[in-house]
Amino acid sequence: MCFCSYTKIQIELSEKKILHWDKNMTNIQLHQKAIIFNHEGKILALKASYKWLKWDLPGGGLEFPELHEEALRREIREETSLEIQNIVPLEIQSVYNKEADEYMIFIGYKCWVLSGSIKLSSEHSEYRWVTKDQFLTLDAIPYLKDYVAKFC
Repeated sequence: MCFCSYTKIQIELSEKKILHWDKNMTNIQLHQKAIIFNHEGKILALKASYKWLKWDLPGGGLEFPELHEEALRREIREETSLEIQNIVPLEIQSVYNKEADEYMIFIGYKCWVLSGSIKLSSEHSEYRWVTKDQFLTLDAIPYLKDYVAKFC
């Protein structure tokens, strides 16, 4: 359940703990990624052209005050030019990195291509439609390999 106001966001977690943060806090990151299926049942893998240079899934952050689903659609449109449908949330994970004093919330989804043909943004240098097994052999970000293994 999510309640939004101009200055604060509250997220009620399944353990009934509540997290509050001000929109100006920089140590909280919200990331969303999607397993996107095409009509053949293959998933879209993107090769990052920055930071790790590893294989990735489409998605990204939110721009305040976006809602999570519209942010996911925007990120996928920006990164691939694809429109998606049937968005299904699969998992929410939270991680606190004590050394960096960063708190990350990850929301994972699955969805299907609705329309469009892939045109990559500068964030990615290459794409492939792959099976689950093929994705797991790619030099991908480890938590995304775990995510694909679990939900594909």
